[in-house]
Amino acid sequence: WPTLCCENVNLPKLGYNFFRLVFLPRHSTFLHQAQKPYFREDHFSGGRPVLTTGGHVVIAIYGGDSSNIAATSNSVSVNVSRPNPALDPDVRGIAIAQAGALRRFAETQIENVHRRLETLHQDELQCVGADVCVTYNHGIGVMQDQPRQPVRALGYAADSRIQERDPALKAIDLNARSAPGSKYLYGGPTIAIWSAGAINIGKYENNGALIDNRFNTSGVTAGADMLIAPGFKAGVAIGYGRDRTDVGSFGSKSTAGGLAATAYGSYRVYGSLFIDALAGVGDARMKSRRVLPGEIDEATGRRDGLYWYGSAALTWEQKWDRLLLAPYLRFDVIAGSLDSYVESGPRNFALAYDSASIRSSSGIVGLRGAYDIPMDWGVLAPMARLEYRRVIENGVTQSLSYANEGGIVYPMLVNGASRNLFQAGLGLRARRDSTAKDFGVSGEIEYLFGTAGSDFTSHALRGAVKIAW
Repeated sequence: WPTLCCENVNLPKLGYNFFRLVFLPRHSTFLHQAQKPYFREDHFSGGRPVLTTGGHVVIAIYGGDSSNIAATSNSVSVNVSRPNPALDPDVRGIAIAQAGALRRFAETQIENVHRRLETLHQDELQCVGADVCVTYNHGIGVMQDQPRQPVRALGYAADSRIQERDPALKAIDLNARSAPGSKYLYGGPTIAIWSAGAINIGKYENNGALIDNRFNTSGVTAGADMLIAPGFKAGVAIGYGRDRTDVGSFGSKSTAGGLAATAYGSYRVYGSLFIDALAGVGDARMKSRRVLPGEIDEATGRRDGLYWYGSAALTWEQKWDRLLLAPYLRFDVIAGSLDSYVESGPRNFALAYDSASIRSSSGIVGLRGAYDIPMDWGVLAPMARLEYRRVIENGVTQSLSYANEGGIVYPMLVNGASRNLFQAGLGLRARRDSTAKDFGVSGEIEYLFGTAGSDFTSHALRGAVKIAW
């Protein structure tokens, strides 16, 4: 038996077959006539031995048989070393992808609900400036310059104080409330059901990951809202999101899915000035696939996460005949946590991840506009949007270790990012006015492009549908 002193063995070079080839650095001719000796499973009562990182002394004991005497080999000193997994590009990329999925899930729900809040402004402003605004779900109203025309409203009525400008009109209002079968908006609130969806495709380039991350996030939201008091509307929504992020070029990836719930409200402060707010919570269930060095095997894992989000906006809606312009300010905040988990795979390469937390915030300045084009069936409105965002993502500390070696913890710091994001969008909204027989329906679609220079780009497609009855 040879004596091997202080051999340095690097696992990535030998792969997870190292423990079957521990004597490979130098050949032995003691067993089986010049064949290399192997540590096979059947050579050990407890299976193939597992050596942790550090120095070890290995000896072989031969019990002898009828033709050979017992023998004990010289000792072999083996130093087992494994690389710092925190420096592995795929490990970093997956950690960034999981934190990014939580942020994008929250951002998708925030955007979907804010689009709904924007349409509530227009419902509220339909009657601003009119001397009379009496609106029913099934009834007749009187509008300025149209004293004898039956009027149908898509959504909600304006402030009831307008109706009180004339005692005669107030009497008409009260009479309509008491009419059999009437569904006057304030006496019997109209409920609007809506849904919205978005697909967001983008790319992070070297965002602390050492390699590129390409993501595809989709989310849908459905909600219901109603008029709570003059000038104030509120509702609730539920949402679902899916995310897939491809990490690097060798097949590593992270996928996620989860549900969210949001409460929201819009209040007309004065005239055409609105305050909107929302708050929500969601969960995420993640799967990861990490291709190991050499691309001969992979480690997989499952991880759960939870996130919270909130947003507030101030909007000034200005309309000149058919043209609408609305500058706005908005502030978003997102926080979340990722549970600990352990990968499944080759036991010498599988990793254990500790829990981690995320935080981010965004300050937004934007301008949106629309131009109404009357149609026989309702209104068609081209839309446009320009937006600047200052995004601050706090750093994430992800501690990890080898799954079969709990003693050494490798901290991995994913640096936070502060970026200036510019976004532009074009869209189209269609609204069919309600009639005595049909409900009012509106829908819209919008494309947005966002960029923060060469480090980040995104393309988003959004759509929404609303039905009021």
